[in-house]
Formats: sequence, C-alpha cells, structure tokens
Amino acid sequence: MDDADVFAGLDAVAWKRLRHAYGCAAGVPAILRGLADPDPAVREVALDQFYGVVHHQGDVYRCTLETLPFLTRIATTPGVPGRAAAIELLASVAGAGWDQPLAGRTRTANATLAAERPRFLALLHDADAQVRAAVVPLLRAICAEAPEATVGLLRRHADAEPDPLVRRAIVTAVAGLATTDPAAIAWLEGLTTAEPDAGLRLGALAALARLGVPAPAETAVALIAAGYSVPPAPAAPAGFQTDTLVGKIRQMREHLHAGRGHPQMDELVRAVSDAYGDRVDDRITVLLAGLRSADAEWQLDALHPASNLVHGWRGRYTHILRRIADLALTGEPVVRPRAAGVLADLGRFAAPVADALAELVESAERRAPHTPLRRALPPWIIQWPTEPPTVGRLLALLARLGDPRAVPMLAWVLEQEPLPGDAGWAVAGLGPVAAPLAPAVAARLDEPLPPRHRDGLVAALRAIGPAAAREALPVLLAAGPDPVNAEALGRLGAADPATAGTVLPVLRGWAAGPDARGAVAATLAAWTLDADTDTAVAALTRHLGDEAAAVVAARALGTVARCSDGTAATAAAGAGTLDRLGALVRRRDRYGHTAVAAAHALAAITGDATLVRAPLEHAWARHPLTRPAVVAAWAELGPPDARTRALLAAELAEPRRLYRRGGNPGFSYGELDQDEAFVAAMRALMPGGGGDPAPAR
Repeated sequence: MDDADVFAGLDAVAWKRLRHAYGCAAGVPAILRGLADPDPAVREVALDQFYGVVHHQGDVYRCTLETLPFLTRIATTPGVPGRAAAIELLASVAGAGWDQPLAGRTRTANATLAAERPRFLALLHDADAQVRAAVVPLLRAICAEAPEATVGLLRRHADAEPDPLVRRAIVTAVAGLATTDPAAIAWLEGLTTAEPDAGLRLGALAALARLGVPAPAETAVALIAAGYSVPPAPAAPAGFQTDTLVGKIRQMREHLHAGRGHPQMDELVRAVSDAYGDRVDDRITVLLAGLRSADAEWQLDALHPASNLVHGWRGRYTHILRRIADLALTGEPVVRPRAAGVLADLGRFAAPVADALAELVESAERRAPHTPLRRALPPWIIQWPTEPPTVGRLLALLARLGDPRAVPMLAWVLEQEPLPGDAGWAVAGLGPVAAPLAPAVAARLDEPLPPRHRDGLVAALRAIGPAAAREALPVLLAAGPDPVNAEALGRLGAADPATAGTVLPVLRGWAAGPDARGAVAATLAAWTLDADTDTAVAALTRHLGDEAAAVVAARALGTVARCSDGTAATAAAGAGTLDRLGALVRRRDRYGHTAVAAAHALAAITGDATLVRAPLEHAWARHPLTRPAVVAAWAELGPPDARTRALLAAELAEPRRLYRRGGNPGFSYGELDQDEAFVAAMRALMPGGGGDPAPAR
C-alpha cells in the first residue's frame, strides 16, 4: 500500500465543517500527512499538533473520530514512517489508561477500534519491535470486554517474544487486565525468578504488587540492584530538535538520561515504588535502599519516588529526609540539584534538616537565569526571560521555617533591582524574626509596584508585627481598603494604644466601603481594637448575604465569638444573625466551604452541637477537602461524641494524604503542611491523641 492508499479519501471528509479544540478542523489532513512524513522532525511537529488540537487534553471530538481510519492505516501499513506513534495515538483516543468507565466519544472510538482488533493483533508479529511494543496498550484498551482471553493471548505471545521492551509492555498490560486470574499471577511469579532480563523481572514484581500479591520489599531491592549491575546501555538521542511541547519533553528526557548507563531504571524504580501503593513501610524500604546505595544513578532514580511518597502518604520519614539532605550537600554533581529540589518542595516538613538547608542556601549562587535543564542548586534570585525575578525555592523555604539565617540573605534580596515579585512573601515567612528587615520592606512599599509585589510586602510587615509599626503605618494608611492592609493595621494597632487611635477611624471608614471582602477584613480588624462586638456582629451579618464575602464573613463571626468566649457575641447575635448562618449551613454549595464556615460560626456563638453536628458530618462525607475546617468546628463543641470519634479514627487510619485522594495526583505547594496540621488537629481532639503515629524510618 503506497502513500496514496494510506490517505485515500482523506480530502473527501468535510473537515471545514468539523471543529477541534481551537476551531475549524480544516488543517487536520496536513497533520495526518505529517504523522507519516519521512522526516522525524516533521512527524514530531505533527504529533504535537494532534495532541494539542485534535486530541487536546485527552478530549475526543468528531474530527478525532474521523482520523481513526487514517491512523489505523498508518499503523498497519509496513514501511510507512511513524507507525508506533500512530498506534500510541490510537491507544490514547481509545481511552488507554483510563481508570473510570469510558463514556461519550471516547467510548465510540474504543468500539470503532475494537472492530479492527484482528488487524491490531497481527501487529504483535510485526518486524518492528517498536510497533509490537506500542500495540500492546492499544490491545489492552480495546480488549477490556474480554480480559481473560486477551491475557492468555498476550502471555502466549510473551513466551516467544524476543524483545525485552515488548515483553515489559505485555507484563504491564497483563497486570491491568488480570485481577484474579491464577494462571496470570503464576506466570508473573515465574518471571520474577526465571526471567533473565532484570528489567522484566522488576516489571513482573511491580505487576504482582498492583494485583495485590506483593513480594517482600527486600526482594524488590535485590531485583533493583541487579538491574543496575547489568552492562550499561546508554540511550541514544534522537539527533534533532523541534519547537514543540512533545519535542521539549523528549529533549528534557534525553538531557536527564545523558551520560547514564541505565536510563531505563528510572521508570522501573518509580513503577516498583508506585506498585506498593499504600504499603508505606515497603516503599520506604525500597527507596531508602536506593538513597543509601553507592550508585549515583540509583540515588537519582530514588529521589522523585521518595518525594512522591512523602507528599502523597502519611508517615514519619526522618531517615529519608536526612539522607536526601546528605545527598544535596555531598552527593555527586548530578544528584545534588535534584536532591535540593526535593527538599525545596517540603515546606515546614523540612524542619528536621534546617541546618543542611541553610548550608545549601549559603553555598548557592546569588543570582542566576532560569533554564529548564539547569543542573545546579537554586540561586537566591531566579531571573526569568519575560517575568519579574523570583526568590529561589531553597531560600524561600529557609525563610518559611522562620530561620534567622535567612535574614541577611533576604536583606540582600530586598536591595535588588528589579525587586523579586515574591520577596515580601518570603520575608513574611520569617514572621517576627524579620524585624530587622522592616525598614527595607517599608522603603520598597513607597515605590510604585505591581499588586502581587505590594501585597507580599504588606504581608511581611503584618507578619513582623509591632516591630514594623513605625515604618509600616504611614504606608498602610495611604494604601487603601485591602484585606491584607486591614489585617496588618489591626495587628499594628493592637500592639500600640497610640497607633490604635490613629488606625481605628481609618478601619471604620474602610468597613463601610463597597468592597465586601475588604469591608469584612476592616470590620474584624477594628473589632480587635475597640472590642465593639455589637457593631462587628451587625456589620458582619450584613455581609452573610454577599456571595463573594459569605465565607469570610462567617469565619469572621466565628473569630469574634471565640475571642470573646462566645458571651458577648451570643448577646449581639440576634435572631437575624443566627437565621442567616442557619440558612448558609443548610445551603448545599458546590464545595461545601460556605456551609462549614457558617456551621463553625454557629458552633462558636451558641455552643449547641445539635445545630451543626449533622451539617458538619454531611460536609465531611460529601466534601472531603473541607475536613480541616470541620475539625476546627468540632473543636468548638467540646469532647467529640462516639460518632465523631469514629469519623476521626477512620481518617487518621487513612494512609493517603487528604489532598492526594480521588485521582488527584497533582502537586500544590503547601499541601504537605496543610495535611500535617490537619492530622495534628485531629489527634488533639481524640482521647489519648488518637494513637501513635507511624514509626520513623
């Protein structure tokens, strides 16, 4: 079949009437032809375009369905370039890797390709090993309706397959299809002992762990060690570059693998760690073996899985943290930056290794441009091509730990031009320790700055506290009714009666302003100065009906109630306040935050558990991310009852961190700190502290 046959009928499709992610699909024929171009750079550009517009973020459009016959021809026609990539596209469009049932056009695509199953099965015998490896995930996706037969077929093929990469793909597919098949499990167990390829043995071990038949962690360590002991097989670079996301990812992978003898072990170590899932002790054993090994490649490959484990699963990781800190300080040049990067993402969890962190920051460059493939410690200031500079992650973390060793470093940062956009936020992390920096912060606030720069500097003055009053007051009074400004003025006024007399009229004026969130913050700040609970409760009650301010107003009411022991707030909160809070408690908002904030306020004002127990339990079950706020509300109600204790005990027994459940593998800075604080708050409510935490490893 020649090129004309592969694309026969391509121009007869009404592409102009179809749409993709960014508009008219008239350009799709050119993308399809590019996928089969003899030039690999042209193919990579086409692949990037297909993923970018025809299959954007995994979506399947009508135009995507129209590409399936042509992708199938590319895939199944010997001699056509780009066949393996076309098969990978088909697998993705068919929903390969989806954890949930297929729906919509993805389901249609899967059914369409399932009808071509004989053609794809034939590719298991193709002369090109890349094609054979690529077709295995596609077969898994389109044969999910008959998993037993597919598993048997793949196993039989694996026994005759000469290429280890194809056999590894088959092992992964079998693990995804065979949940209880004894024959498949026995076959995988046989591979872990009899298979000569170390990578395939590891793949089989990971597959068994995913199927609920984990080998001892010590066995995994021995197999991993065997993988690093085989003769080196460096990966060859592609030899071309394209200005595409697909190309940049490939080039980054090539850069990371440059000079390595066992580049394939990176993925295998991650797969083994991930396969142990919630068995945290086993994962710690596997990863500590790598971090403590003398092999720099093994150390390198254990770092990211270790970071994923710490961020995703609860436990005590003292030995892992200390070893990562050691590697950042004294490891091989290729290991040190990655180890430092892992530390930089740990937030306050890194406190046990603060000394090592300070030493790393002191040894880093003061200023350096950002480069995606940089192999050096993060500098004090990162220069970006088109954005303002930012404070380096290690220095920002040292400040976040409240470490005074960051003070002179940030003093230097505050002197720089242009000012890093997050300089103020870094200073704020130090809290009162940053008092010597108050004059420099106030001086920068006198300059015209973008809002984020300015907000960070105000937050720094607020965090410094009374020591910043003299420098901060004129700047903040002139700044205007902003929530950050209002809170800062309240703190400064509370620390000095003379300042309070100047600040209070300004806050009262802001409290009457049109911006609801600013008005709530100003009302609460004014209350901290004059303790006029009647005025505060009345003003905050008005804002309970404002969609944008209801949550912060309810939280502010709770603060007033708690700080006045509930007595004055209860007297000031008439039927109108309680009715509005009750209405918010009953309202089923999308994320549950408003209902929980209102319930928390009701608990603080009334102390009546019967008003809020059921709504809080509803939020706990329906909106898990509100659980830290629910625990704070429960704390207002005294010792928990049996039902609440059961919920807390179940949550404390959860191995996964709250923010990493429900298929959310993403990373957000601060999640680790938030989960640790959540666990501590739950233990404080439980009799005896809720049991002992996991032992340190």
